[in-house]
Amino acid sequence: KRECMSVDAQAVVVHHQSRDTVVNTVASLIAAGVEARQILVIDNSPIGDRPVELANPLVRIVRTSNRGFAAAANLGLGVLWAESVAQSVIVCSHEVVVLPDTVRNLLAVLASDERIAAVGPTFYLAGSRRLWSTGGILTRHLHLARHTRNPVHASNVVDRDWLDGALVEYLDL
Repeated sequence: KRECMSVDAQAVVVHHQSRDTVVNTVASLIAAGVEARQILVIDNSPIGDRPVELANPLVRIVRTSNRGFAAAANLGLGVLWAESVAQSVIVCSHEVVVLPDTVRNLLAVLASDERIAAVGPTFYLAGSRRLWSTGGILTRHLHLARHTRNPVHASNVVDRDWLDGALVEYLDL
């Protein structure tokens, strides 16, 4: 088994009623080098639901009422930015599974140019090679969001108007 060196990143995982997927998301972040104690799960599942349980006791879980993804992400960011112990903060949904080098590659892009404050990966649909998103553009006149589904080589960095919110890594300013 390959040992994964830790990366200088924290993570907020927004979870809503999907125990199996959040377990996989957290496991993939740990396998990608994010230390378990640097992962914060914001569980906005209905309060009557059984709380999510994770195998690693170092991963923190905060339960909150469901005011939406953005509110949960902001709650998590507030907690982590108050601690300010890492170079970057990842915000992702409970449905994302990252590959082992994803966090490290995104962090390298953040460090490559001082004008870059947020980066996102290329997304594929689970269990397939079907491309879901490489970020997107805003249409010229109405500024409607449109996914860009052109394949991007892993070593390429491309400018986008917006990033798919399923996973974004932010520079911790």
